[in-house]
Amino acid sequence: MFNESQKLEILRVHPDANAIYNYLNCITDDATVKDRVNNPSCNEAVILVRGCSREEGSNVVNSSQNPKSVRGIKPNENCGRPTAEQARRQVGGSQVGIKGIEKYPEFTADIIESIKWAKGGGWLFIKILPKYLTRGDTGQKGWCCLPEAPIEAAFFVNHPKPGKIDIRNCS
Repeated sequence: MFNESQKLEILRVHPDANAIYNYLNCITDDATVKDRVNNPSCNEAVILVRGCSREEGSNVVNSSQNPKSVRGIKPNENCGRPTAEQARRQVGGSQVGIKGIEKYPEFTADIIESIKWAKGGGWLFIKILPKYLTRGDTGQKGWCCLPEAPIEAAFFVNHPKPGKIDIRNCS
């Protein structure tokens, strides 16, 4: 496992397909994320990831906003974190057939979960303060934030063989 400064250095270098596993090892483990989120005085950022389309990843990484936000829109340092109810509804909103629920960005601290979803384009890594996170899908070690939550860094890694994601096979 890498220390925090090594993780940040790895995120600055453009990967090739053989290096993806090393990049995924940069993710802050779920127990550490949980500890930092539950400590109101913690200002130590975490590194999380989400599988997403190349377009979504590019929108965040190439946003002209500085600092950036998790959706590439104007960040709001005072936005706080989603409520537990918002996070619960977001997870429910991911289910087929449920409409009209605002979906919030959800990242994971789990390598396997990120691999399942990255097939759609690649991996979006972010460095974010824990004060902007609320537990999302616990089975997927998910963490939700508001769209305008500021991030300290963003990096996108293309999947070497992107394709269609079959949600029925993602558990």
